[in-house]
Amino acid sequence: MPDKSVQNRSVDRTLDILEAFINVDGGLTLNEIALKIDLSSSTVYRLVMTLMNRNYLYRDSESKRFYLGSQLNRLVNLNHIDANEHLKNIADPYMMKVFQETNENIGLYIQDEDCKLCIERMESTKALRHVIDIGDRVTMSKGAIGKVFLAFMEPEEWKAFDKEGWPKKEELQKVKKSGYALSIGEREEGLIGIAAPILNSKGKVIAAVSMSGPSVRFMDEFINEKIDIVIKLAKDISKAMGLGK
Repeated sequence: MPDKSVQNRSVDRTLDILEAFINVDGGLTLNEIALKIDLSSSTVYRLVMTLMNRNYLYRDSESKRFYLGSQLNRLVNLNHIDANEHLKNIADPYMMKVFQETNENIGLYIQDEDCKLCIERMESTKALRHVIDIGDRVTMSKGAIGKVFLAFMEPEEWKAFDKEGWPKKEELQKVKKSGYALSIGEREEGLIGIAAPILNSKGKVIAAVSMSGPSVRFMDEFINEKIDIVIKLAKDISKAMGLGK
C-alpha cells in the first residue's frame, strides 16, 4: 500500500509547480521551475510531464518554456459559472426583501471585460418601468453599475478605461469614498440608477447591486432614503458572502 506521506509530498510538489507560475507572464524553463520551488530538475521533470499529459501545462516547442495549460482555463470557467450561481443564491433573499418593500427595479451585476452583465433582476410592477433582461451585457461607460466597478479597480486595471466618454478619475474617487454611485439620465432620459459594491471575504469587489427607476420616484426627498437602502443591501450581501468573518 502506497505511503500516504509520500503521496501527500507528491501532491504538494505538484501544486508548488503550478503556483510557481503566479505573476509570471513569459513562461518558465524546467531549471527556473526547479529553482523557484527548490527541487531537483529530475524530480520537477517527472511531475511536469504528468501535468503536461493532463493539459495543466504545455511547452512551447521553440522556446522550450512551460506555460499554464488549457485544463486550468476549463476549471476557471467552470468555477466562474458556479461562483455566479452561488452569488445569486446568496443575494436573492436580500434582494427579494428590498424588492417587496420598495417595488423598484433591483439588479445584480458582474463585470464582464468592459461590460456589466446582469445575472439577476427583479422588475417593478409600477408604471414607468425600465426593463432589462438577465443576461443583458451593456458597456460600463455609462450608468451607476459601471462607475462602481471602475471606482474599485486597481489603478493599473483602470488605465484601460481612461478614455473619452468614460467616467473620469475625480468622479470615481468620490464613488469609492461614498460607497455608492448615482446615475441620472446617463443611459436613458428620466431614469435614475443607484449602485453599490458587493465584496467577498477578502474585501474584493465581485459584483454590484442596483436600484433603478424614473426620476419622479427617485429625486428630492426620496433619493437619500433609496441610497441608504442600496448601500445596506450591498453590505448585507457582502456579509453573507463572508466579508468580516
